[in-house]
Amino acid sequence: MNGQIFISYRREESRWSARSLYDRLCAHFDRKQIFMDIDAIALGDDFVKAIEKTVGQCEVLIAVIGARWLTSKDEQDGRRLDNPEDFVRREIATALKREIRVIPVLVDGASMPRSTELPDDLKPLIRRNALQVTDTGFDDDCRRLVAAIEQILEEAKTGRREREERERLQAKRRATEAKESLSPPAGPVAPSKTPHKRRVGPMPGIMALLALGIGLTVFAVIYFGAQRPESKPTAPAAEAPSPKPIPSVVVATPSAEEPSTPASSRTEERVITVWKVGSPHTGETPDTTVPLDLERSAEQIDHRLKIEAFPAKDFAEAFFEAFKKNQEPDILAIDNYGIINGIRTSLGTFTGIESNDTVGQKLVGVTQSLKELEGPQGGWEFLLSTSKNYDAAKLLALRAPECDAGWKLTPLPPDLKGIAGRIGWAYLRGDATTLKTLDDADRIYTGVPDQNQLQVSETKECGYWGNDHLAFVPMVFTFELPKTLGRIAMLLVFRKQDSRWRLLAASTDPVSTKGFVEEIPGLVSLLRKAWTPDRKPIPAELLTPADGQFPQPAAGQRFGDFSWHPSTSTNVVAEIVEFAYTAAISGRPSNNDARLFIRLRSGNSPLKDQISDGQLWTTRGLWRWRVWSISDAGDVSISESRSFSH
Repeated sequence: MNGQIFISYRREESRWSARSLYDRLCAHFDRKQIFMDIDAIALGDDFVKAIEKTVGQCEVLIAVIGARWLTSKDEQDGRRLDNPEDFVRREIATALKREIRVIPVLVDGASMPRSTELPDDLKPLIRRNALQVTDTGFDDDCRRLVAAIEQILEEAKTGRREREERERLQAKRRATEAKESLSPPAGPVAPSKTPHKRRVGPMPGIMALLALGIGLTVFAVIYFGAQRPESKPTAPAAEAPSPKPIPSVVVATPSAEEPSTPASSRTEERVITVWKVGSPHTGETPDTTVPLDLERSAEQIDHRLKIEAFPAKDFAEAFFEAFKKNQEPDILAIDNYGIINGIRTSLGTFTGIESNDTVGQKLVGVTQSLKELEGPQGGWEFLLSTSKNYDAAKLLALRAPECDAGWKLTPLPPDLKGIAGRIGWAYLRGDATTLKTLDDADRIYTGVPDQNQLQVSETKECGYWGNDHLAFVPMVFTFELPKTLGRIAMLLVFRKQDSRWRLLAASTDPVSTKGFVEEIPGLVSLLRKAWTPDRKPIPAELLTPADGQFPQPAAGQRFGDFSWHPSTSTNVVAEIVEFAYTAAISGRPSNNDARLFIRLRSGNSPLKDQISDGQLWTTRGLWRWRVWSISDAGDVSISESRSFSH
């Protein structure tokens, strides 16, 4: 492999920016890890093949996007990106197709292109979080880029270790299955017709034969002795009754009376069966790779996982037939909810398995604890309470919660540790009374939370990111409800006021607890100044839509935008956009939740910023949105809030 880091750029417009990034990266990484076409391809090599091969082998691709990256034209005056053979398009499209991490780096005042401006194979690029690199903030911007790459490379290293561990476990499992197929059944074994094939140690075998011989001799003496006084004169040999099995011998060796379960059947009884179903939009069949973490966890409860994959087409019929025979899976993993409640797509009409009332009653939703079974677009998992190994699958779904191994957190300070767990528990239970005593005055509610009987099995406090005035606290809980169980990842945001930590926001939203959390370290790294009461930032100013309105898309666009004027304070290093809502998600009781987004500031404040309503999900309920402006000391100023229905 030529490199683990690939730099993609247009030579005619971003050559010097790319070279500057390359030189800065070489100061932190081995030069051999970094690929640039100008000096990493040997003379005489096929340029296209070399690029595709190297992109396919890298862990991260840096897409340098300059002011003319989108509009650059070739010799025929055609836009380069419209040409499938364009090198830049080929590089980025290859990385996106192979799910390689792509970091757009915006230079020379460039902005991220819109989806409508890109060819189909580059459209996923707009969902990648971009880094703005400026002349005035070049050093800080490069530090952020280096930190992001280090994390990606560390994840790649962990992935390689996991693949090696998976191969070890698979080899171990094959060896165990082979051994079980050759081993005798458990318990006493009836005499074999082919004794030479049995594996019995010398001393146990001799002792067993002696005991059996003595037992038979004693029984024969007693049995025939007891029968002799009543016996009649000996009949001719032709009329002698045929020998019958001796009942006492059968009782002494129950395996002869009740045949033991074959080794292969015993192995199948310890198999947790997973059915993965493809999307009704694409028609694909999912992969059947067993996630390493789940494989290890199954091994700890003396089980193994077997994954079977199905396309969405005709899946409901196959499921109903298996359910009728009590051959349904222990775990069902889907990437589109239409598999449950039915859907019509361009590929046809798909029956939902919940159309069978009995099936619907037996589905138990699983949140987060089996997410390793999901694809890159996410998904849903369910247990079937009637399945053969439901209890083992439930144990797997309720295994102990764990914090993300990649998080670099600081232990909670004593004054925060005392309340974080209490607030997390109260939030999950819908205990508004407890929350009110610890709420920040600026926390917003969009509804009254449900009081519920959610059972929290285990709580994991992971630490925090922040400083003495602003703290982001991730936590993980294991819980159980009648129709839902699993894990809940939670993010609590605290602000210190009057020397006391107060809850500013709480979220179990999947965007807040994943994508947002991944950006928090970058924000916290900018909190470098000492806090003083006179440096509170000027709040941002909301622009559109008006209060009570939903964004309207521009002509030809699918989604509208929430827009605002960022804070004009020079000490603002980031802004957080909060979308608060109340909804019952995935079978959980309704609660006040929040979807959070970070906008890190680099250089001068933009005149306008925006977020597409396509980044929200439909709840058919009330939402409120606002913008937090965060200073370099961790002080927070909050804009007005506006409401809308989604």
